[in-house]
Amino acid sequence: MKPLLYLAPIALAGLVACSPSGDTNETSADAAVDPTPAGTIEPDPNGPAANPGAPDAMGDTAPVSNDRTFPVALRGKWRLTDGPAPTAAQCEGATGDNIGKVLEIDETRFSVFENGGKFTEVKQRGAGMVRAIFDTTYADTPTSADLTFAVDPESRTLTVTDNEGRDEARVYKRCPG
Repeated sequence: MKPLLYLAPIALAGLVACSPSGDTNETSADAAVDPTPAGTIEPDPNGPAANPGAPDAMGDTAPVSNDRTFPVALRGKWRLTDGPAPTAAQCEGATGDNIGKVLEIDETRFSVFENGGKFTEVKQRGAGMVRAIFDTTYADTPTSADLTFAVDPESRTLTVTDNEGRDEARVYKRCPG
């Protein structure tokens, strides 16, 4: 028990040194800075986000996020068309002339009639585009596709490009509602 008594003055000195001074009118620079709220992370000003065009360790220049979700600008219902904006009737996916022409995108996957895909790997991502490898397994046949989904805000279209060249780029227009 005696060895612990020798540590008591050291512990007491540590508490005194760490306790507030009691002066509530501090004017130091530390008192003027708001602390970061608990649970938030401040970005590193010198990290990769400081210069998104700089090559990373692998030599890639495009910023990549592991976020396996579609950007908000891409989500919704789209119709394959080269004419004017589609009507609500043209956006009913499983009827008549619409089969295979209506693309639906939610947070984590896309679908066109009975086909679709879920994220496997994100290669490139931006506010209005995502390039990724998608698991497009259908009827127990494992398949994948390297696709780019990109919105053009001026023409109000969504272009889906098969980066492996198996299919031509498809241009969709947003469905109403």
